[in-house]
Amino acid sequence: MTAAARGTIGAMNQPVRDLSRPTTPCSAVQARMAEETAARAATAGPAAALSEGAGAEADLRAELADLVDSLAPELVALSHDLHTHPEVGHAEHHAVAAVAELLRTHGIDSEAGVYGMDTALRAEIGAAEDAPAHPGVPTMAILAEYDALPGVGHGCGHNVMCANSVGAFLALAELQRRRPGALPGRVILQTTPAEESDTAKEILAQRGMLDGVDAAIQTHAYAHDLADQTWLGVRRMSAVYTGIPSHASSQPFMGRNALDAATLALTGLGLLRQQILPMDRVHAVVDDGGRSPT
Repeated sequence: MTAAARGTIGAMNQPVRDLSRPTTPCSAVQARMAEETAARAATAGPAAALSEGAGAEADLRAELADLVDSLAPELVALSHDLHTHPEVGHAEHHAVAAVAELLRTHGIDSEAGVYGMDTALRAEIGAAEDAPAHPGVPTMAILAEYDALPGVGHGCGHNVMCANSVGAFLALAELQRRRPGALPGRVILQTTPAEESDTAKEILAQRGMLDGVDAAIQTHAYAHDLADQTWLGVRRMSAVYTGIPSHASSQPFMGRNALDAATLALTGLGLLRQQILPMDRVHAVVDDGGRSPT
């Protein structure tokens, strides 16, 4: 690299940095996350933070914890089963059957294929299970993902997340059986397929999944405990580059290489990353680049 080339690297209209001095890393991302946290706290207000003595009675919580512990072998088995049988989005037929069977073992009926999605399952328990549309009844939905990544398997831990959600639902169902009326409202278990490959949650919500629901929760696998997470929305698009075939050795000049166009697009996306906000993400993959160079 020439001296002239080195001089062009960096932000425009900025003085040349003294590389002998350490540079303080930019804290823009951390500042943005701190601002979002403060905004949420201000919106929620002081009443949002519950004291240790608030909420359910201590003996009720202790009993619920014991129920979760008693379910552990079945939940671990479910997690291992899903991990052994990874399925991509909209093809989670083994997973939805496994969840339905575990619910059935505990005397809970469920319905698969809800909201026009074959591998979406729904079950309900609680005080309003006979009148789900009853106004004024608090309703919580526990969401469960169980799809895997193509060619990878359960790299994001959806098998564990599914077992967590199913376990919470089963523990609450057993508590309701032992203490009729312990649940002050309705609890829904709703599986949400195709999180990895599609916006299935959005589609299900548009079709009525969250109608009448006051709160929807689920857990997500992390390397450490985390109560609040800044989530990113996602949009997907597909592009097809159509070339003109020709013989690669005798007359390549007669053709147009679609893979070259895709390569330029990937290169452009890579260069674009330095110009977008630090919390934005852009990813791409070529799923078909041809079969032969000739």
